[in-house]
Amino acid sequence: LEARRGGIILNGIRNHVRPTLRRLAPPDWVRLKAHQLAALEKQDEALGGLVELLQREQLWNETLFAFAGDVAMGDPPEAPFGAARALTEDRLLVPLWIKFPGGRFAGAEVQGPVTSTDVAATLASALGIPMPGELSGTDLYRLAAGAGPVLARGLLATLGPEYSLRYGPWLLRGTSPKTPPLALMITPYSA
Repeated sequence: LEARRGGIILNGIRNHVRPTLRRLAPPDWVRLKAHQLAALEKQDEALGGLVELLQREQLWNETLFAFAGDVAMGDPPEAPFGAARALTEDRLLVPLWIKFPGGRFAGAEVQGPVTSTDVAATLASALGIPMPGELSGTDLYRLAAGAGPVLARGLLATLGPEYSLRYGPWLLRGTSPKTPPLALMITPYSA
């Protein structure tokens, strides 16, 4: 069973008309877990090979290395190729690891929400490429150095008609064109 075919089968099960037939049998769960582990092992091997190559060529110390997770911490992995999930905070908070050249900020944990635009701004800055004016991200090197934005900034995520806008401790989440509720969120990132 190859990954693409497995995804098609899982999507068929998930979208079955009869809810009682939307379940995987125990042997199917064992096979699914084995495929996940095999895929993760291949990714881990490839990533390790890349790091080893950079070290062998003595480029690791000069490398800016960014690694973003695609599943939120503590969130169970979901079968691929299914329906999109809601833009809730637990799904939007995914891990991001960055290794800066020269070992700067090694082992430091910087709290705070960042966006894909911030990652793009960081990579563009490292490569000496100017960011287009309509994209305004924060260079994560500056954020790690403590020179990040002083004031809260809006962080927007969209998926079809759904949207989630966080501004400091405030969260505006809804589906267009309905009127959304505005909530005050108490999280580690609301300071």
